[in-house]
Amino acid sequence: MGVVVFCYHKIFPKKSYDVNLSLFQKHIKILDSFYEVLGLEELKAYLEGLYKPKKPGVVITFDDGYADNFIYAYPILKKYKKKAIIFPIYSRLLKEDIKRPTLFDYWEGKVSFKDLYKPLGAGEANREFFEKGVSYDFLSFEELRSMLDVFDVGSHGLTHSKTFIPSKPIDIYSGKNYHYSLSSIYNPLKEGLPIYPSKSDLSHPKAFITDEVYELLEKNKDKNLIDVYTKSLKLDFETENQYRERVRYELKASKEGLEKALGINIISFAYPFGDMSDILKEEVSNIFYMAFSTKKKPVYPHQDRYDIGRVIAVKDIFTFIKNIIYYPTNLYKYFNK
Repeated sequence: MGVVVFCYHKIFPKKSYDVNLSLFQKHIKILDSFYEVLGLEELKAYLEGLYKPKKPGVVITFDDGYADNFIYAYPILKKYKKKAIIFPIYSRLLKEDIKRPTLFDYWEGKVSFKDLYKPLGAGEANREFFEKGVSYDFLSFEELRSMLDVFDVGSHGLTHSKTFIPSKPIDIYSGKNYHYSLSSIYNPLKEGLPIYPSKSDLSHPKAFITDEVYELLEKNKDKNLIDVYTKSLKLDFETENQYRERVRYELKASKEGLEKALGINIISFAYPFGDMSDILKEEVSNIFYMAFSTKKKPVYPHQDRYDIGRVIAVKDIFTFIKNIIYYPTNLYKYFNK
């Protein structure tokens, strides 16, 4: 049998597009009754063939490092004595010493439930970060340190941003088709700019955005901009050496920054947006012991440590139950022969 790794992002206090508090507690109750939840050390031993879970095995992970992970998820996990792994984006973490009330404070009658922090959506939080340089929807280092009795910590990179990849433009930015990754590509971001297919800038060489694109926009506002950019704009990209050096710097900076701030050894990495490449995987393997993708597959002993699959945790309880039955058992192997 394999081990299934679940990937969470945010926990909302009430019903939302992502997992809410009530549903998350149901997830943990189910796991507490029928599964063994592995922490990072148990997973490491399992990968090396040195540990066999007594029940079907599950690993809980959280990506990005949102404040609600501390306020809502951490108390539930601690209540049920479950371990988890969190992969914060280093640049998003708050440097100031703040520690917000959590469910523990609510349970103890120190605050009302409505006084607990109400999280933004993931897109809103990241947009706020790129536009203002800070978003309080992310964890502070002090909050992250307070979670170390439950959470092991890995790296999710330094910037968690995207780059355009070689292709023809597929759309024109109108304001309505905003994705926060555009704020990491264009500065300033203006309506009328071209949108190309994009990937994590750790998995692909970065596109250089020059004044040429803004000049084309100003001169051709009344024309078919897709045609203008297709015919007149050629994006330049990093060389392989430039790309490797940037990736190496970002991986090391995120690892060393977390280690210095938390006083722990960081051995795991989660690929931003789940995007991988041979070069990124090679550089990751030189710095970390293991790395997590978002490929939907279980984990097995002695497998490739730099392609550990994960299943996105969804807000449909029936899909969650299906996943915890399907992935850790031999059903996955049976249907994927």
